[in-house]
Amino acid sequence: PHMSSNVLAVQEQLKDSRMAFLAGGSSPGLTELGNEFLFRVRPSDSLACKIAVKYLLDEVGAQKIGMIYDTDNWATSAKEVVEAELGSKNIEFICEGYNTGDKDMTGQLAKLKNAGMDALIVWGHDAEIAIIAKQIKEVGIEVPIMGSAGFAMSTVLDLIDPEVSAGILTVSEFTPYSEEEGIQEFVKKYQEKYESDPDLYSAAYYDCIYLLKDAIERAGSTDPEAIRAALAETKELKGVMSTMTASETGEMIHEMSICEVRDGKAYVIQKVYEDGYEP
Repeated sequence: PHMSSNVLAVQEQLKDSRMAFLAGGSSPGLTELGNEFLFRVRPSDSLACKIAVKYLLDEVGAQKIGMIYDTDNWATSAKEVVEAELGSKNIEFICEGYNTGDKDMTGQLAKLKNAGMDALIVWGHDAEIAIIAKQIKEVGIEVPIMGSAGFAMSTVLDLIDPEVSAGILTVSEFTPYSEEEGIQEFVKKYQEKYESDPDLYSAAYYDCIYLLKDAIERAGSTDPEAIRAALAETKELKGVMSTMTASETGEMIHEMSICEVRDGKAYVIQKVYEDGYEP
C-alpha cells in the first residue's frame, strides 16, 4: 500500500499472516507500530521535515517559519514534526491548515504573510500544492518557500507557470534531473517506455522490486519468514532513488535531496543524510 491510511488499515492483517510488506506511506508513526513485517521504502516525513527545517535554519537563516498544510493525517503528522523541531530550537512557528480538495487558500496565506514569517513550508498533495504555488504569488508572499516532495515532480510542476515555480525549494528523495550515477540511465529507459519523466513513486517502486529480489537471493528461499529476515538485514543496496539499509524499525531510506526549481524542473542543490547515518 502507498497511502499511510491504507498501510494502517492492513498492517495488522499482514502481521497476523506473518508476511513482510514494502510500504510507501510516509507518516512518521507507521514504523512505531511495532510491526516487524513492515518495511518502508520511502523516507519518513519525520526525516523529510527535519531536513527541511535544518536547511531553512542553517542555509536560509530563517527565524520565524510559517507552514500551510493539509489537515489529513499524513500532513498533520508532518506539521507536528516541524512544530516539535522548531520548538526544540526556540524558533517561532505559525501555521494554517486547509482540506484536501480546497481551491482557495489565499485566506490562510494572507494570515501567514501578515504574521511576518520569513520562510514558508508548504506540505500537501499534488493538486493543492500546485494551486498554493500560484496563490503565493497572488497574495504577494516573497519569502523563501520550502515544499514537500510533490514540487520535485513534473506532474505538479507542469501545472504551474515556470515563472511562478522558479526558486521554490523542495525536499525529495528523487528528481529525474539528478546527475547522480545510474539515475539518468533509468530516466532514459523510463522515457523510452512511457514517453514521460519518472516521478518519485516510479523510482520508489522500481527499487522495491530489486529490494525484494535481493532479499530472496540472500535468503535462498521464498519462504515469507526467510524473506522478512533477509529484508531486515539489507545493507547499502544501491537503487535509483536511494541506497537502502534496513533500520531496526524497518526504515530503508536515510537520505534525501534539497532541490531548487528552475525552468519548471527540480535540480539537486544539496544531498542530506539522516543524523547518525554513515553513507
